[in-house]
Amino acid sequence: MDGVPFTRREAQAAGLDRLSLESMIATGAVHRVFRGMYLDGLLRDDLRARVLAVSRILPPGAAVSRRTAAWLRGVDARAPAELDADGPADLECTVDVEVEPLRRPGLRCFVAPLTGDVEEYLGVPITSAVRTTIDLLRWSPPHLALGAADALAHAGWVTPEAVQADLERWEGRRGVVQARRLAGLMEPATESFGESWLRLRVVDAGFPRPRVQIPVLVAGKSYRLDLGWEDVWAAAEYDGQEHHSSPEQIRHDEARRASLERAGWRILVAGRGEVLGSGLRLERAIGELLGQEPRIYRRAW
Repeated sequence: MDGVPFTRREAQAAGLDRLSLESMIATGAVHRVFRGMYLDGLLRDDLRARVLAVSRILPPGAAVSRRTAAWLRGVDARAPAELDADGPADLECTVDVEVEPLRRPGLRCFVAPLTGDVEEYLGVPITSAVRTTIDLLRWSPPHLALGAADALAHAGWVTPEAVQADLERWEGRRGVVQARRLAGLMEPATESFGESWLRLRVVDAGFPRPRVQIPVLVAGKSYRLDLGWEDVWAAAEYDGQEHHSSPEQIRHDEARRASLERAGWRILVAGRGEVLGSGLRLERAIGELLGQEPRIYRRAW
């Protein structure tokens, strides 16, 4: 079928009866992507192929949405525990109100108004970047929602102002209170999910909102601090293992921070375990850095 996902009916029209098709599936010549939807076995059965497949069966006006729509735009909005898989485990799509949702294994289908929110991208109908951002802000856990929104803004797909303006039409809907709060915290300059998570913990604890990606010049060298408070020369940085685990990178980070500390900066470094961990140890450490007490008694997420 020339590498294009095809239906059982299309297979029959091409001369493949049910037994022939099942035999080809058994030998790997054809992949069954969804019930009634297939793919040439020479092609990889990955998320991209599955998105193309589901787009073939979407009713008119429906769209790939939420995490899958973000993934197509280059933003992986999954939780850390899910990241080893090749893309989101379940595809997500949305159909307009009064339309019967699709029911397929590996597919989550939502029902919601879609008027004006669908566009074509890579040959697939998906929710607009602003709508995708709002859906994630409404329905994802707060830290994952903010991380995805920051990443979409960093990539130039949305602006905080556009998201905040579009939220007005969702007034009174479920999840909008969370979405509005998180949209107000979006920072397009943020460079990683970990920085978003760390910033959210700072703000949730009642500390002053930090500035992100602070430029600092020390002895003729330019540095940037993930987030901080320039008035008190204090900063917090996310130390993600995925970018800071090699001996060379560790030595580079230590030398960089030593130079900044000699210049007068006080820097708190937090890893994924601390930022996503339970308890308030991180909040207390930030409080010591700023000379303030956290205003919460338990984690918000």
